[in-house]
Amino acid sequence: MQFTNIKEEIKYLNFRYELNQKLEKLVYEKGYIKVEPDYFEPYDWFINMNKRVNKNELVKLLNNDGSISILRPDVTSNIIKQVIPKIENDEIMKMFYLSTTFSQRSSKRIEETKQFGVEYLGSRETADIEVMSLIMHIFESFNKRFLLEIGNQKFIEELIRSLRINLDQERILKSIIFDKNHPELMQFIKTQVSTEINTHLISSIFELQGSLKSILKRLEEYVINSDLKKAIEELKTLNEKLLENDNNQMITYDLSLISKYDYYDGITFKGYLENVPTPILSGGRYDQMTKQFGKIIPATGFSLNLSELIKAVIT
Repeated sequence: MQFTNIKEEIKYLNFRYELNQKLEKLVYEKGYIKVEPDYFEPYDWFINMNKRVNKNELVKLLNNDGSISILRPDVTSNIIKQVIPKIENDEIMKMFYLSTTFSQRSSKRIEETKQFGVEYLGSRETADIEVMSLIMHIFESFNKRFLLEIGNQKFIEELIRSLRINLDQERILKSIIFDKNHPELMQFIKTQVSTEINTHLISSIFELQGSLKSILKRLEEYVINSDLKKAIEELKTLNEKLLENDNNQMITYDLSLISKYDYYDGITFKGYLENVPTPILSGGRYDQMTKQFGKIIPATGFSLNLSELIKAVIT
């Protein structure tokens, strides 16, 4: 953020400090403990876990032994790598962080993004609803209108699997869906998909958004397999719990919702604030990522872009 004089900068820094303190207090009262992520990640490990990531945006460093490390582009995977080897299978851990991620943009400058986030490990039954309730509590504390958009990565993964395309084609298709590029989607289906199974459904994927009721009505037009039905049932169960907690007023659903990183494997979500055109928050469930460390532990969380939050609430 650019400042014209030192007074403006001091005012901003004070505001950021107070906002950070407020966020810490909100989650600390909910039983979360603060953790500090490492600055570096092994390059190969991160790339193998996230096939769609733009390698040119990673900040790379050459180690003395010839291996490559990167300045952390993501906090969640960084924390999980530290914690999972030490946690017991039946142990619940609720963590939060105030940290920075790093990326290399076309300007060739290293960009820093201030983030606040939580990770909830060890609970399958209540974690999703608790994390979403926490998000709403945070947004409501700033007296700003917000929208929480919810999807299920399992639905997208199964739908893409049913198209019988190769791994490179899957990566391309996921990027098209992530970008919400309908013309490219139709061109991909026309030129890259040889089976007719679920082609009508994938062609309409961007239309499957809104209230869950309207999405379910639209899905009646299609024959979907048992795995797709399971993903929908997870959303229905979540929606019922949100209704029970009176937390559905500012919620919408989107079956084309797909995360930037490939380690998410269940309920996913993005958060928007009034007058902010891009998502200010993202997260979801990533149980399968923990499997890389010898055990599968239920895991969910979110990250909040502090820089964008400050700009939204300081004005």
